[in-house]
Amino acid sequence: MFLFIDQGNSRCKYVLTKSVELFKEEAAGAWDSKASSADELKKHLEQFAGFGVKAVIISSVASRETKDLFKQACERTLKITPVFATSTSSYSAKDNSAIGNSAQLSRTLVNTYAKPQALGVDRWLAMIAVFERCVTDFIVIDAGTAITADWVNAQGVHQGGHIVAGKKLLQQSLLGETGGIAWSASHDNQAEGDLFGQNTSAAVSLGADVMVEGYCRQLVRQIISAYKDADNSNNLEIWITGGDGAEVLQWIEQELKLLNKPIKVTLEPRLVFLGLNHWFSVNK
Repeated sequence: MFLFIDQGNSRCKYVLTKSVELFKEEAAGAWDSKASSADELKKHLEQFAGFGVKAVIISSVASRETKDLFKQACERTLKITPVFATSTSSYSAKDNSAIGNSAQLSRTLVNTYAKPQALGVDRWLAMIAVFERCVTDFIVIDAGTAITADWVNAQGVHQGGHIVAGKKLLQQSLLGETGGIAWSASHDNQAEGDLFGQNTSAAVSLGADVMVEGYCRQLVRQIISAYKDADNSNNLEIWITGGDGAEVLQWIEQELKLLNKPIKVTLEPRLVFLGLNHWFSVNK
């Protein structure tokens, strides 16, 4: 078995698979990423002790200290030194690409950051996964604790991206940095209100929804405005992943319909795992 782990800001997700070549989930799950001590990590990793794990491959946005703890826990519990994926200056597509296009043999994904490793590894892996699946320009949106959006052109060159706070992070920043709002919210038994909040908890939650929805809709408009061949929808795809991906998909599709732009939009919750599998297949 191969154990793939995506250590995000909120959750640590995992997938077990028998084969790297034929990536098929045998088991999957998650735990709270706030488990930061060696004992807590060891407890979570013990569930894999009887699966005959051959390798542990990790995508992590955690600190160096947390990665070191994870490494120690893996070595103590599974007797395996984990492999941590890193962002690199380029990635060459596999010859057995899922799109079955021989032209994919010579395609290279290019990281344009001056320091390639400074590009978040989860963003890089998501781009790799989409790059293996389409030959057009694409936007990949990862709607997690933070929402990231990255644009890659048909030549495989990363054009840049966005990083904004997701809904939960927006709410946490308000409750954590404003004493009056936090005090008011602490007196709400439950959120009340549909369009506008009738108490503080609802006001914070619904306000965060509006901000994230507004960003998603404006992002679509920016894409359409900046994309030189916007009238030819076959030359652009949008891919979405992350815990809030389903909501983001709804907003993106609604905005595209309003603009009468039939751009292909795909929701793929496993995008980081798929990219991690591709990365490992060429780095093992």
